[in-house]
Parts: sequence; C-alpha cells; structure tokens
Amino acid sequence: LDRKVKLLDNLIVNGGYNFAADSLKWNNVRVGGTLRFFKGLTVMSGSADWDPYMKDPLTNRSYNTLVWTETGRPLRFEQVRFDFNTGLTVRQLRDALAGKEPQNQPDTRGNPQTGKPAPSLGDLFDNFRIAHTLSVQYFDFKGRDTLLFVNTVNFRGSIELTDNWSFDIGNIGYDFKNRSFTYPDITLYRNLHCWEMGTSWQPTRGTYTFFLRVKTGSLDFLRVPYNKPFPDQFDF
Repeated sequence: LDRKVKLLDNLIVNGGYNFAADSLKWNNVRVGGTLRFFKGLTVMSGSADWDPYMKDPLTNRSYNTLVWTETGRPLRFEQVRFDFNTGLTVRQLRDALAGKEPQNQPDTRGNPQTGKPAPSLGDLFDNFRIAHTLSVQYFDFKGRDTLLFVNTVNFRGSIELTDNWSFDIGNIGYDFKNRSFTYPDITLYRNLHCWEMGTSWQPTRGTYTFFLRVKTGSLDFLRVPYNKPFPDQFDF
C-alpha cells in the first residue's frame, strides 16, 4: 500500500548581486525551510546564512574582501537558527490525551437548541490556547561562536461569564531560560450591544487601561480610552 509522506512544506534559497552598490555587491546566501509535525500542531522552521565577505572581529562588520580571496572557500558561515512552535487548545490537548482526533469545529455544548447539557467547569477552558516556543540560534559574534536559545510557554483565552460578560486572560507564560513569568494581561469585557466596554490590567508592567468605544461600524471613531501607566495602578 503506497503512502505519500510530506517531508518539507517549503525550501527557500536566497542570494543575489547588487550591480548598483559601491562595495559588498554580493548578498548573503540563505537557505531556509519549514516542517510540520503532529498533524500541524508543531511547526519547525530553520535557516542558515553564509557571507561571501570577510568580517572584522572587532566591529563584527563585513568588509569588501571576498572569503574566496583570503581562504579559498566560497563562503563564510554566519549563523543558523531553528524555531519550534507548538500551539493547541485545551480541548485539543484533552482529546489527544483521550486518543481522539483533534476537533476544529465550534463547540455547541450548552446550546438549548442542541439538547446537550451545559458545559462543566473544565469545559469553560476548552478555548484557551497553549503555545510553546523553542528557538535556538548559533552564530559568529566578534570571532566567537555564540549560542542563544529561547524556551517559553504561554497561555491565553477567554471565559464567557454570561452572554455579555467575559473574562480574558492573555499572554500569561513562563520563560524557562530566565526562570520568570512573562507579561500577564487580564481583561474584564462587557458587551453593550452597539458599544463595548472593558478594563485590562498588566500587573508586571504596572499599567491598566479602560476603554469605552463603539463597535466596528459607521461610528467606530467614537471612543473614550484611558491609560494609566503609573505606579499607583492599584488605586482604581
């Protein structure tokens, strides 16, 4: 039984020559590509750069001498980078742990017309999205091999308290490299039919925002924003 396996989403090779430039006419050569794993939940992208010119280790800048002239090699390694991005909802995670296929259709639980029971407390978090980012970069900086990496996980979503009230949690995460939490954003939102109102709080940045505005339409130029980026953000 034949089976097709997709190895690469895309493969890109870039380079060029600038006839109008006074110096450094050759551009860097870049090779990049994208792969998908776990039915598209994880995307890996990578790229590598080579420079046709020599580089001053003190200034970390290329100068107008070809690598071929100095070393006999066509190019000089500049950097390589790999990014792994995984994103899924709490519902998709629950389905995966239960051995079910991921569901992308909107959830109709709690709709009186379907006759299904109202959602449980755990169901309220089904639309929350979990995102994990892992980036690794290896490059030459002032003659030294340098390795940088980023490893973070973020959590965001919205809880529908009623038909008109929602509690939004955005960008609450953890940075594994720096061992610190990252920029939580908490918003209480009210639907006022033609208008909408809400207030958001960013505790780590010491700011909060209040907004009252017309929904998108002919009168969406009317809005009353208020921002307070002062240390006494707790005094509402």
